Amino acid sequence: MGGRPVGATAAYWLAHAGFYVTVAERFTDKFAHGQGLDVADQPVQAVQKMGVYNQIKSKVTGDAGFTILDDQGKVIATLGTARDEKGKCFSLTQEIEIMRGDTNQMLADKAKESKRVTYRYGCTVSELRQSETHVTAVFTNTGASEDFSSLIGADGLMSRTRKMAFPPENGQGL
Repeated sequence: MGGRPVGATAAYWLAHAGFYVTVAERFTDKFAHGQGLDVADQPVQAVQKMGVYNQIKSKVTGDAGFTILDDQGKVIATLGTARDEKGKCFSLTQEIEIMRGDTNQMLADKAKESKRVTYRYGCTVSELRQSETHVTAVFTNTGASEDFSSLIGADGLMSRTRKMAFPPENGQGL
């Protein structure tokens, strides 16, 4: 699985449940820069349960919304981070917005607190072979085959892992 926010969170919870987890992250710049991430609803609950909520709150971007002006500089509209009576935020910017690199670092550090989680930076899975009892993965950094009970492809929208597991030619591709 990839080592960004989803992979790190999955690694944390799997280790918490007693599994040994190997995270293969293709980037060597462990905590790459990137867009701000909005944290709301269920993700807030997840980071609270993981014990990193206060750490995440300490790294918010401070973006409190934005104001739209007309050509003369007069305020037309302001979109903040106000919540309704049910606690929902109706804004383009959430109350908790944090930069991707900070999120990557915090969640990876939290996952790595467990001795059951191993991170491998600068590698990906280059080949998969499924059997009745396990999946064999070949890693790009060593070329070695390793057996695992399961494999999770937390490697994003254009998932290479998903394409290997469900190739388009077999009619199951996404």
